Amino acid sequence: MALITSSKRCLARGGMLTDLELREKYNLYVKRKGKQNRYSSGSNYVVDSEMTKVYRCEWKLQREFPIIHEVLSKNCAEKYVDRILKSKYWKDNAQGKRIIVEWYKDMGGRRAVNGTAYGSSIKLSPSGSSKYVIIHELVHCMGYMNHGRGFRNKLVEMTSRFLGRDVAKQLKKNFREAKLKMNKPRPILTYEEWVEKWKKYNVE
Repeated sequence: MALITSSKRCLARGGMLTDLELREKYNLYVKRKGKQNRYSSGSNYVVDSEMTKVYRCEWKLQREFPIIHEVLSKNCAEKYVDRILKSKYWKDNAQGKRIIVEWYKDMGGRRAVNGTAYGSSIKLSPSGSSKYVIIHELVHCMGYMNHGRGFRNKLVEMTSRFLGRDVAKQLKKNFREAKLKMNKPRPILTYEEWVEKWKKYNVE
């Protein structure tokens, strides 16, 4: 293992930086980038800063394609879930994960939440159990706990597969218009790559 010394110096705007100081800056970059990537992947369920924007895009989609939000009966909703779970898509993308369907008490349309997801189960409202809501909750069950770009990409993918390309295309357009990123996050740079980039913008 190489010993990090402070003998190497880099002339930067505002003064000299040692190799050790550069490595400290790089460690902060890795920590910050790691948090961003965990959020983007959907594995971070504590932070969900883009949830409201995603919901607004979905409400817009509901106005554009009312049919995908038609409420299904309990029997039809459970059959629809079963159809997805038996699909090749689910087996390839969720390793055939089994999902339990539970139901909220019927509030006669007064419940604010149409569905929730907890690990291997989804809980639906009898007055809001549409095909789109089911797909939304199943994406959460695939491991995308927040509404970051990983969740959005998978949601568009599943929407295309089970509700049609036109619906998926419009959903993606809604996300982009709301300035919600859809591209994959950039990988973390190596120390050498980061230093080269840092020097480009900071060295006189």
